[in-house]
Amino acid sequence: KFRYSATGFSRCVDHFEIITSPRDSPDAYMDDIYKACERHNATHFLPVAAPVEAIYDAELKERLEGKLGVAHLHMDQVLCNILDNKHTFGCFLSDSLKLRSPRTHQVTSDNEARMYNKLFQEETENGKLRRTMILKNLSYDPIHRLDLFQLPCSEVKLDTYLTRIRN
Repeated sequence: KFRYSATGFSRCVDHFEIITSPRDSPDAYMDDIYKACERHNATHFLPVAAPVEAIYDAELKERLEGKLGVAHLHMDQVLCNILDNKHTFGCFLSDSLKLRSPRTHQVTSDNEARMYNKLFQEETENGKLRRTMILKNLSYDPIHRLDLFQLPCSEVKLDTYLTRIRN
C-alpha cells in the first residue's frame, strides 16, 4: 500500500524500494529488507511498520547485525514475543520484574471462558475478587480490539459475546 506514497520522491530519500508484505510472505519480507540493506550499504535499520511486521523485524535483528553489521534499532525476538502476547507480558511483569500488575489467565476455549466466569463469580461472592476481569483476544483483532468485555457476567451475556467475536 506504500508503493503509491510520495515518500519515494522526497529529497530526503536516497533510494525507495518496495518490500514484500509479511502478510504475503514473511520470508520474502525479511529477505527483501536484508537485500536492500546489503545493496545500499545500510548502517542502520529503524523499523517503522505495522504491528504484524514487528515480529519479523525482531526475527531479522540477529541476521542484520551479525552478517551485515547493520545497527538494528528494534527489540530482539525474545522481548518482542513477550510484548506481543498480553498474557506472557502480564506474567513477565509480575514474575520476572516483580512489579504489581493485574492478574492474568490465558483462556484457550469457550468452555475455559465459562469456567473462569464461574470462578470469578464465586471469588466475587466470597470477597476475593473486588474488580472485574477483562476478557481480551490475544490475536490482533481490528474489530474487537477495543472491547473491554468484563467477567464475571451472566452466562447468556458471555455466550452472546463469544458468538459475536467468532463472527
